[in-house]
Amino acid sequence: MSLEVRHSDDDLTGSAKGIEQSFQSSGFKSVHQVSGVGSAAVWASNSIFGRSQGELTVIQGTSIMLIVLIEGVSNEADAISNATLIATKALAKL
Repeated sequence: MSLEVRHSDDDLTGSAKGIEQSFQSSGFKSVHQVSGVGSAAVWASNSIFGRSQGELTVIQGTSIMLIVLIEGVSNEADAISNATLIATKALAKL
């Protein structure tokens, strides 16, 4: 699992749809928005070298982006729940 926090000088408001499209065009599966964390959040899953992974990208306000990457996803619902919990805790500390 990894957590990355990015700060943008550009306004990220409304960028969730673009993030979804980027995931889809990159071949990610199960791409969808997730409610209950940040201003907007997008989940996507993929398999790299036969190992499944999931990524939750969370936008907070106009300038903060959190990326939670979970490798070895065996149950997608649990992975989304765990990633959401991690993102919520991280956002509370920013």
